[in-house]
Amino acid sequence: MKLWKTLSWMLVLMLAIGFVGCSDDDDDPVTPTTYDHFEALFALDPGTSDNITADALWAEMNEAGPASGDLFIIDFRNADHFAAGYIAGAVNWDVKNLIDNLDQIPADAKVICYCYSGQTASQASAALNMLGYDAWNLKFGMCGWTSDEAINLGKWAN
Repeated sequence: MKLWKTLSWMLVLMLAIGFVGCSDDDDDPVTPTTYDHFEALFALDPGTSDNITADALWAEMNEAGPASGDLFIIDFRNADHFAAGYIAGAVNWDVKNLIDNLDQIPADAKVICYCYSGQTASQASAALNMLGYDAWNLKFGMCGWTSDEAINLGKWAN
């Protein structure tokens, strides 16, 4: 009895493998596909994190003037690193407190966010854009602004 039961299960298993595992197109070449996770992420909501280069920001700062109110610059680095050097006119916020500080952002200002390398500030600017602000991420953060390693912490050499 046990032998017949075992043989029955083996027959069922072999039939299942034959139907599932075999096909007539096994010899067709397979074309590999690539998947760009970065592009897929931004395809979900394109344009939520706009970048501005250091040169373009410098030009806007000189055009607008430091007290014009056209630019609102937020530094998301820690207070000690902010004290070592920052972009003129910037305020120093912890990204965790961004929502608590929204009332300090002028309604019509272009908001510039920066951090050490641009990653945290990019996320903050995306959040601000989703909330209706005209927010921009400083491309490469403080590393794109200055080559002074006492300020950019040598995050990126050169």
